[in-house]
Amino acid sequence: MLFKCKPSEASVTADWHGIASLWAMSQGVGRLCAAMFSARRSGQARLDFVDGSEAELGYHFIQEARAMAKPRDHRWNTYFPNPDLQSDRLIAGDVFFFRAIEWILAHEVGHIVSGHDDRAWTAQQAAMRRGKRIALQRAT
Repeated sequence: MLFKCKPSEASVTADWHGIASLWAMSQGVGRLCAAMFSARRSGQARLDFVDGSEAELGYHFIQEARAMAKPRDHRWNTYFPNPDLQSDRLIAGDVFFFRAIEWILAHEVGHIVSGHDDRAWTAQQAAMRRGKRIALQRAT
């Protein structure tokens, strides 16, 4: 599993593949959404990628995210920019990533707070509700 909780130990684990694939997917969505909304506003029925464009980079980010989500020997693709936590520019991909991480961690901690046992998937609905509630409280 990319993210998991073990309530009996009050621990949450996130592996490299989970975090890296989520970051890459967030970067892809952040870049593609802007291009899709722009194309839609201009009446285009289809989004064509221009070589070297942010939209094309977004598409490649999503493909890379899909590959990284499968635990195996996978090295970071040097074609992509490295995460820059010191950056003062908040692009959509960064916002998607940090909100998604916040929700996932709230969900997993929700298993611990709700007193669930270690059996996988037995308490997903309650943890989903708690994670959603915490994320919505933080967003307002």
